[in-house]
Amino acid sequence: MNKAVVILLFLYIGLSASAQYQTNVNKKGNGYFVNPVFAGDHPDPSILRDGEDYYIVHSSFDYYPGLLIFHSKDLINWEPVAHALSKYVGSV
Repeated sequence: MNKAVVILLFLYIGLSASAQYQTNVNKKGNGYFVNPVFAGDHPDPSILRDGEDYYIVHSSFDYYPGLLIFHSKDLINWEPVAHALSKYVGSV
């Protein structure tokens, strides 16, 4: 009996918790953004501005092709452009 209650309690908590839910609807409307702007595993970001264009690159460590470069006009919407490294050169 106690095992069933504990299992049901954990099931209820697991279904009602939304701590990992990251696709919430933007309730503020247009002109606002929902975090994370740049979702995923992109450590050590470096941003460069060239006029009205922004570029970002992140550490790729031992993965290649490495140093994926992204482009944005508004620092919110990012598109991948190219990889700076096309072959393995060690940890970057």
